[in-house]
Amino acid sequence: MNIAVTDPSGTLVAFLRTDNAFPASIDIAMKKARTVSLFNGAFTTANLYELTQPGKSLYAIQETNQGLIVFGGGIPVVVDGYFVGAIGVSGGTTDEDVQIATAGLKALEGKGS
Repeated sequence: MNIAVTDPSGTLVAFLRTDNAFPASIDIAMKKARTVSLFNGAFTTANLYELTQPGKSLYAIQETNQGLIVFGGGIPVVVDGYFVGAIGVSGGTTDEDVQIATAGLKALEGKGS
């Protein structure tokens, strides 16, 4: 797995690559987190999928901003109602990426308690 964390501006602030993770997924994880940040945390990357289909309101937006990712694995990090960054995960199936990103978010939430 490749796991990227960005700040609200989309700047990478943390990255972890597990042994034998796909090298291609490095860029994907970073772009998933960056995509969420570029939309101020308003969407997960999975939410964007439906909006980017042919005929939908954001069709082809993934071609902008040096490439956005519009499938699951990118989620916002919100603390006390403020968007503070995003987590992007790549290396498994889309469902696995979402599960790992969500687990990371839950771990962060536990630190604030």
